[in-house]
Amino acid sequence: MRNSITLITTSLLTVTILSLPLIAPANATNWVGNDDGEFDWTSCFNCPVPHYVGLQESFNSAMQWSSSPPNNLVSMQYNPDYWTSFWNGWDGDWFQTIIWSDGNGCGAFSIQVYSLSDARLDWRADQGFSVCSSAFLASGAIWNIREDEVYNPNGHISDVAFYIGGGSTSLSYTLYPSIQYYNFLRSNLCWCGTDLGTTTFTSAWGQSNAYSDVNLYAVNPPSQVSTAENSNMPYSTFSNSPSTTMFQNFGWVPPPPPCTSCCFRPAGAVPAAVAPTTSNSRPLCN
Repeated sequence: MRNSITLITTSLLTVTILSLPLIAPANATNWVGNDDGEFDWTSCFNCPVPHYVGLQESFNSAMQWSSSPPNNLVSMQYNPDYWTSFWNGWDGDWFQTIIWSDGNGCGAFSIQVYSLSDARLDWRADQGFSVCSSAFLASGAIWNIREDEVYNPNGHISDVAFYIGGGSTSLSYTLYPSIQYYNFLRSNLCWCGTDLGTTTFTSAWGQSNAYSDVNLYAVNPPSQVSTAENSNMPYSTFSNSPSTTMFQNFGWVPPPPPCTSCCFRPAGAVPAAVAPTTSNSRPLCN
């Protein structure tokens, strides 16, 4: 269905994600924000077409941000490459999948399809979270988007499986494209804002896994990123390429916990007020 908007949950009418792709080329050197590099599968004659390609984000510390205009929302965006979509996508469309959340863990799963010729939103489907949970943003949380494909014979996307979980709460939902003409194209991850906004994260640390039933491989960063949203989120380069599971880190290594008992430091680092001992290291107790 083109030139229309499908909303599965009417509660999302005033909270939308607009990812307009017609923007200036990316610098593609800093591995930050909307540019984390890209991943693809080996497309060749008689090569197997993937049954699925997904991204799983595992939090090793809490995700927090100081600002994310205009609606204080953050998003995990699974974005296909701009020029690959322009030349090889169905009708020059751009097929984007998203999980977004506010600071209380209230959010939605979303598919959004844009025309790359004029940045028009052609179609969308959304499913709001049935419950909110701050655990969705805490250490141990998992966000997952998997694009499932059918052989006919080129591997068109049949559905998108979403999952978010944290603590004892988890949600999953499957959304279906309006037509089965979109196929998996080289893609990347964006931990970003929404509605053309840029998020300033203050805390985040975790691992991103790109996975499939066929080998994926790391691709050079895009010459032009596909989303108008951005952030200060840093990424490492991909490891374990090529394989069925590649991974990279996102965010910042959290600082060590504060010293709450006896902390051992080299003798030269101990204040003079601490009584000397015969050990090579001296305890410093707070």
